[in-house]
Amino acid sequence: MADNHGITGNWKGHYTYQANPDEGSNFDAIFVEHESSLKGEIRDEGILGHAVVNGTFVYPAVNFTKTYFTQGLDPISYQGTMSGDGKTIVGRWTITSKNGSVLKGSWMAHRTDQDEQKKQKETQRAKQTLENVR
Repeated sequence: MADNHGITGNWKGHYTYQANPDEGSNFDAIFVEHESSLKGEIRDEGILGHAVVNGTFVYPAVNFTKTYFTQGLDPISYQGTMSGDGKTIVGRWTITSKNGSVLKGSWMAHRTDQDEQKKQKETQRAKQTLENVR
């Protein structure tokens, strides 16, 4: 497995509803992978808030259940596929409620760790340039 095919790290994403694609929410996620097991946390920008993640990751397949801390909310099943460069994931989610109704939608996420590393390197280069000018 190439290094860029791991899922551990920080991700930003967005999900939408199949019945109303204009609705949805942005989210921040932290995924931790260990021997194909996937755990993590997701914080939605919307009112739903904080959730835990449990599932599997075997490149390129991502499968997990998101369970909100808020009482009474049904768990959400996520399936996705990681891109070849390891920077994005796209997929579908499904909620099957206790009364049998089903909600569906799509989601996508992009890795933010590499963005942060790039910013840090650019900042270091700028500092070195300033020091060389002095």
